Amino acid sequence: MARMEKFGESKGGMIGGDQLESSMNDTYAYHIGCIIKVLIYIEERFDQPILLEEMAKIACISPYYFHRLFRAYVGETVADYIKKLRVQRARERLQYSDDAITDIALDVGYETPSSFNKVFNQVMGQSPRQYRKIMQPIVRAIMERTDPSKNCLQPEYVNRKEEKVLFVRRIGDYKETPWQAFDALFAFIDKKGLRSKITGSYSFALDDPQIVGRDKCRFDACVALSDKVLPQGEVGQKILQGGRYAVFTHRGPCSALEKTFLDIFTYWYPTSNICWDDDNPFCEYIRLDDLTKIYIPLSE
Repeated sequence: MARMEKFGESKGGMIGGDQLESSMNDTYAYHIGCIIKVLIYIEERFDQPILLEEMAKIACISPYYFHRLFRAYVGETVADYIKKLRVQRARERLQYSDDAITDIALDVGYETPSSFNKVFNQVMGQSPRQYRKIMQPIVRAIMERTDPSKNCLQPEYVNRKEEKVLFVRRIGDYKETPWQAFDALFAFIDKKGLRSKITGSYSFALDDPQIVGRDKCRFDACVALSDKVLPQGEVGQKILQGGRYAVFTHRGPCSALEKTFLDIFTYWYPTSNICWDDDNPFCEYIRLDDLTKIYIPLSE
């Protein structure tokens, strides 16, 4: 009778500690790569119905195990992840537009205003109507106080083609995640001997800490390469969307980037008569900690 092999054993005998650890690391890297593909898929279409079977197929993981692995690696369920993305998008429109709440609900992926109201209340602790009633006067007051003469920010307007980039994501406080993400990404680049092939370095700060909490903010460190390189493990691939952008120049350390972003939306945006697009702004690092370009996507 053939014997049943014990965990940690192979037909050739007991697996050594190093071999077992290597196998576990390979499994972790494989699962991370699968989950990253799903995260990009969700973020590109979170305003549409997304089926569990679709996500499991993209991840090449059985639907039975997929949602468990997603929660284990991301730290929240698929439903909560999608809910967070939808509420962030809705919050921006409630603050800065007079669009009907029904239209906002439909645009961010809810079939009825009542289901949108319920989810928004769960996340924000108040209804969309209450949130707008509180926030819009604050936004208007800021705009009315804005002195156009203080607007020394003059962007360059450019049209970009879409660009594929490799990226590493870290989740946590923005005070720490940029360095963690770029360290991991450049470790991969250096291991592949691709440092000389880098054509651009970018980053996305994707979340508002007031909504998701500082410990759950997503930060993506990205590089574009002149050579085609396949994503691997925690190194994923995404696309910088093409289109029209307002590009601002930030001179100085990256730690002061938040001040420049604040100036853009305090002094430039209220007087620009321009609408930004729903895509996320991103940064391009021309000279690290010295010269950074900030790209604000604009509506066509």
